[in-house]
Amino acid sequence: MKKIKKYCRNWIKILDPRFLSVFTLVGILFCVSAAGSAQQIGRQYVTLDLKGVTLSVLFEEMMKQTDYRFFFNDAQEKNVKEVSISVKHVRVDSVLNQVFKNSRYTYRIIGTQVAIVDKPVQLPGQSVRRTNVTLLVKDSVAGIPLVGVACILKELGIYAVTDINGVAVLQQVPLGKTELELQILGYENYKKGINVEVNYSLEIRMIETSLALDEVNVVATKNEAGQATSSKIGRQAIDHLQATSLADLMQLLPGQLLKQNSDMTSPEQFYLRTLNSDKNNAFGVSIMVDGIPMSNDVNLNSNEFNVVGGGYDLRKIGTDNIESVEVIRGVPSVEYGDLSAGAVIVKTSVGKSPYQARVKVNPSIIQASLGKGWRLGDKGGFLNGSFDYLKSSGDPRKKTNSFDRINASAAYMNTFGIWRMTTRFGYSGIIDNVQQDPDEVDNGTYTESKDYTLKFSHEGSFSFNSALSRTLRYNVGVTTGRSDYFTSKIVSSSTGRTPIFTAKEEGIHEAILLPASYATSGGTIGKPLSVFAKVSNDFFVKAGLLNQRFNMGVEYRYSKNSGKGDYNTDDALPLKPTSARPRGFDEIPALNQLSAYFEDNIMLNIDECPVTIQAGVRYTVLQPGKSESVWSLSPRVNLSFSPVKWLDVKAAFGKNAKTPGLTHLYPDLKYVDRMIVNYGTGNPDEQYMLYDTRIIHVNNSKLKNSTTTRYEVGFDVKLPKDRMISISAFRDKNDLGFGSLSQYMTYAFDYYDISNGGVVPNPEGGKPTVDYSKPFRRDTVMTTTGEMGNTSGSVNEGVELEINLGKINPIRTDLYLRGGYTRSELYSSAPLYTRPVGYSGDVDTSPFRIAYSSKLQKDIDKQFSTQLQAVCHIPKLKIVGSATFQVIWYNYSKSTNSKRIPMGYLDNKLVYHEITQAMLDDPDYKIQGYKLQDQIIDPQVSDAIKQPILWLMNFRLTKNISDFAGFSFYVNNLPYYEPWQHSNQTKTLSERNKNTFAFGVELSIKL
Repeated sequence: MKKIKKYCRNWIKILDPRFLSVFTLVGILFCVSAAGSAQQIGRQYVTLDLKGVTLSVLFEEMMKQTDYRFFFNDAQEKNVKEVSISVKHVRVDSVLNQVFKNSRYTYRIIGTQVAIVDKPVQLPGQSVRRTNVTLLVKDSVAGIPLVGVACILKELGIYAVTDINGVAVLQQVPLGKTELELQILGYENYKKGINVEVNYSLEIRMIETSLALDEVNVVATKNEAGQATSSKIGRQAIDHLQATSLADLMQLLPGQLLKQNSDMTSPEQFYLRTLNSDKNNAFGVSIMVDGIPMSNDVNLNSNEFNVVGGGYDLRKIGTDNIESVEVIRGVPSVEYGDLSAGAVIVKTSVGKSPYQARVKVNPSIIQASLGKGWRLGDKGGFLNGSFDYLKSSGDPRKKTNSFDRINASAAYMNTFGIWRMTTRFGYSGIIDNVQQDPDEVDNGTYTESKDYTLKFSHEGSFSFNSALSRTLRYNVGVTTGRSDYFTSKIVSSSTGRTPIFTAKEEGIHEAILLPASYATSGGTIGKPLSVFAKVSNDFFVKAGLLNQRFNMGVEYRYSKNSGKGDYNTDDALPLKPTSARPRGFDEIPALNQLSAYFEDNIMLNIDECPVTIQAGVRYTVLQPGKSESVWSLSPRVNLSFSPVKWLDVKAAFGKNAKTPGLTHLYPDLKYVDRMIVNYGTGNPDEQYMLYDTRIIHVNNSKLKNSTTTRYEVGFDVKLPKDRMISISAFRDKNDLGFGSLSQYMTYAFDYYDISNGGVVPNPEGGKPTVDYSKPFRRDTVMTTTGEMGNTSGSVNEGVELEINLGKINPIRTDLYLRGGYTRSELYSSAPLYTRPVGYSGDVDTSPFRIAYSSKLQKDIDKQFSTQLQAVCHIPKLKIVGSATFQVIWYNYSKSTNSKRIPMGYLDNKLVYHEITQAMLDDPDYKIQGYKLQDQIIDPQVSDAIKQPILWLMNFRLTKNISDFAGFSFYVNNLPYYEPWQHSNQTKTLSERNKNTFAFGVELSIKL
């Protein structure tokens, strides 16, 4: 009994409140732990007795007994036809091991989710262990699986796409560290370094793009070290900029400034790393839209709305359906060809997205667009559609100039096993108008240019995962259209009646005489057609610390213009009186181009010092098998290494070659017309003219590709808190740009006059008689042949700067500084031929031409500029604002004109005579009566023009009102700073920052 009392007293002490509280807490923790343990362990055992069932039935029964969820597809269920199993209280993994023991499939468990995947296959000759990587991708908020996510291991060339269960399997991945990247429309790109182990699996939650995120990106971002120097512009940056054409995005690049607001009423080209409006530079920028080149090679419509031999008109490409743009400024991969300056890679939207309507308004432009992406069931893929209309009136105070654009597109994407494909159709139509002012008297003059483009493109990839072909990709594209230029105008002559030369055969012809002014009309019709096909293959080899990814491919391009060409509405009233010989474009041969390339991407990590090398070569041949055939071999190398973790050092070298276009390779005939009889009695109706015509068959078969040699060095410094300094120095030299060739021909023309009986008047009136045996004089005409050569030269060099200054946390503002110093030099390498000093006769009949050495005159421009951009982002308010302060600190321009010393002369028999030093030293030496000393031309030296410092400030704001609506607002030249300044060479004031003030608003709705 005493023992019982003692026992009870001890329990009473234990039940003291202090002990009870401790005991209760321990008990709660124990229960929670036990409950969690029961959920993780107790719910993974099953009891089954099934015979001849499908995977669906099996997994349905297992889900009843556990918390697991199973992800599989129809093909897997079809291949595993019947399942028979009888077990009692065994683990889920034991059941799966039995079911897939002799199957081609296995499983991956990610938390409480089970994905059925292919078993990894060991490739022949494999020296490195490999495994399959299983990914389960979900929305970060709703937790639903995401379909169609591109999962990429870029450095290995391996990719996969998530299925309807959000599962993707990256096959044959070597063990070790690599970088994983995920992409899908409407979500932030996901990047993560992973360490691949056997049977590696990972669940990923992707974040939907929104201004409510902690981080947004409204600036251009630089590429990774080891690749070509480039800038990537994403959808958020495009929206924030409120761009209306591809040209607007270029102001986000280092050294590219907003110089004036575009009203879209004139062609827009992209000039890369140059200060000159060099047509060869613009012609050498490759514009790639969804893998298909947008070429200007067969454009022959030469007028104020078209740039023949220049760059592609960027106004044709709208921005509302663009997902991303990459501008390659450095040495591009050999995968990109037919370029001499750089490349612009455009990717349009494809994938599921809500209805999105946009309206943009500014003083010159009104634009409206609508887009939508549908998911067509579990296996139907994705369908996208978009439409946009833009109208610009140029100067809103006038209605004389206008521009209209309509873009429409449709895209379909789907994945069928190892095959992923995307097919797109697109239409673009632009109309330029120049009309009379309504307040003026209507005389019927106006100009209109219509350009319509239809585009079909198809791209696909096969994930073979074999030793020598991991991924096989292909692109096929057809672009066709019609370019129709029409003008109605008044043709006038200040010298009286207008003679018309129309002869297309050599010989003597009577000139048609028209009134001194007449109304006429006509134009040009072009029908360009381009076909593009490309096949590429890549695979990788990994041995220890060395990883190599090989990329190789072939391309074919076909280009033709089958348009009517130049025409007159009435051939008796030509638009061009002295050259009224229109040529049909369909007479011009088509262009055929073949290319092949091979590239090795090497990644080596030695003592934590990664080295990346991208080295390749590209071979291109244009018009193979023809006399005008031209070819090029373009080696390119990009190198980077990291001696320490915070520093990347990079260098690059490459040759970029652009093939000639139709206008360069197949010029029109050149007609040399000379008036030989000009008889008149004072009565305009009795005027009689004869002209002699000679024809030059212009031959440009010796043209070479326009080739740029590029050098680049630089470094990236990684600072704490995601700050970075990136500096690149470059030098581009092109001595083979397309330009005029100084080649001459001479022709003898006899002139007839009434004074010596060569022209005999008709006593009864009417046409006189010409006695061809009595020429009054013989003129020897020296004229250029009209040929083109590789005579245009340029040098562009400078330094580009990109600095991420980090975030000022108290005001949630990121600072970015970009800028650069550029020096551009433009010259011609063709010999300069001039008439002798002292000659004052007919410009076409000088006795000889003096030749001077090339490169005597150069246009040199220099500029140093910066752009400081502050981006303030407030996630709770779903708002982002940015202010950009651009400054041109240094602006220099000069045309050099060195002393010209004759090196030879060309007589009228086309015999070239060299001028020796002894001739130059003789003060009395003469050439056909002209003193040689007079032909030495002293330079007209003028100092360089330097402009004072000029600044400009722009402001932009983007706000999401709700999940389905938002607006953007911008003001360029916010303080309306348009100063009147003078240069160092003059006191005359000129207005600067002209046409930079503008404002606009954009409204967007998502449904």
